Amino acid sequence: MRRPPGTLSPRQAEVARLVGRGLTNRRIATELGISIRTVEAHISNAMFNLDMTSRAEIIELARMAVVFRLPFDEMVREIWAAS
Repeated sequence: MRRPPGTLSPRQAEVARLVGRGLTNRRIATELGISIRTVEAHISNAMFNLDMTSRAEIIELARMAVVFRLPFDEMVREIWAAS
């Protein structure tokens, strides 16, 4: 079952936050105790759900969350609601 557009599962959000911090897929996998392929799947699904086409867009969203001092999930909702 797919989530509504603009929403992430808790794990997708966690992986996206780590992407936003500049971690490699290998490092994310190590930190979360999951495989690199699983990390790749979470990133791909997050990008699909957020209508993004690159890892750089996830990083930009994460940086915006820091600037506006919003939790990543809330920043996702704000950006999606504005579009």
